[in-house]
Amino acid sequence: MEEKCPCGGRKVITEYTLVCSSCGIEQFGMMLPIWNQWTPNESVNQVTYTRRKRFKKYLQRASKHQSNASVPKETWEYLFENGPYTDVGSIIHALKRGKLRKKCYDSLPLLATVLLATPVPSLTEHEKANALRMFDDVDRSYSRDEPFCSYLYVLEYILKKIGRMDVVSFLNKIQCPKRREKYRLRLDSILGGNNCSIIERLGVPFECTLALHPQ
Repeated sequence: MEEKCPCGGRKVITEYTLVCSSCGIEQFGMMLPIWNQWTPNESVNQVTYTRRKRFKKYLQRASKHQSNASVPKETWEYLFENGPYTDVGSIIHALKRGKLRKKCYDSLPLLATVLLATPVPSLTEHEKANALRMFDDVDRSYSRDEPFCSYLYVLEYILKKIGRMDVVSFLNKIQCPKRREKYRLRLDSILGGNNCSIIERLGVPFECTLALHPQ
């Protein structure tokens, strides 16, 4: 049964949260697959979902740390049938056209590794640890009732902060300029502003970043 948010928007069920599609506020809880119903935190003895775990999943996938089986067979078959692909944008375009149950936009680095001739960069364990520490700062700064920032944008922002624009170029990104500016200002207030890595400030071309981070 559809649930309405106090703001008037529609709440969408994710793996362990209800998220308002209008204001973005999250309600933590869990899904009970046997009854196919949402259970709020008040009725759950142990809740395993955290924002950190969700961000870590996106971070791992940005670094291609997932198995091929995590992408459904029907998605792979569709992509192979509709190739070849010249870049990440052409893969995204194909996914948008497809009538797929799971489009797996968060698995773009893995998809690109299989479908493109271009080498896809990875993150070191040290870089992932730094990214998680920065996310912890963001998570702590948001109040419980404050709509949380888009995970896609947080990931993009933090990767730029640690100088990994080469990884960002293989990710799906939110496109709305107003949302991007809103999130940028909020994250600037938490992480110090001027979201520009040393590489960007020096004007180092993208091709040179590949030499700095060899595959």
